[in-house]
Amino acid sequence: MWDTVDLHAPSSSVRTPVGDLLLGPAHRGRLYLKGLRVPEPSRDEQTFRFGYNLVHGSVDRDRKRLVDAPEAMANVHSIWEKAIARDEVKALPCYLELLRDHASCADASGAERLVSESTAKKLWAAIRREPSAGGEFYCQPSDQDETHLTHHCWTRISPSSGRN
Repeated sequence: MWDTVDLHAPSSSVRTPVGDLLLGPAHRGRLYLKGLRVPEPSRDEQTFRFGYNLVHGSVDRDRKRLVDAPEAMANVHSIWEKAIARDEVKALPCYLELLRDHASCADASGAERLVSESTAKKLWAAIRREPSAGGEFYCQPSDQDETHLTHHCWTRISPSSGRN
């Protein structure tokens, strides 16, 4: 078990001013604060898909979990944003995979509020470049009305529809 993150980040990571994005399998699901592992990264049962070494934050008196979970989530999404800006080829496909295929993971939590416009545009451009997308993407019209979700009503968004 990895209790610390080395001073020299592994090649599968992206170092940013707000923390490190740890993409390798050895750090999967792990949360570190200033290089030391936080044993219980989440208060609920959600697990992290990737690993993170946060620069800012504080732990409880037992040093088991972070005190301010909303701050930690904001830091996680900030790490993604800075990592995408620093190494888009490495980070963007992983972030897209996280948000699309692992939305119930702790590191995807709050993305609808915390992803910046510039990162959202990069994600959208990546989706549109996918061969399987054919330049089209489907989304639900509103998450406010559960009948839309239960009946799987979807709105087509294409380059010609003007909604992109």
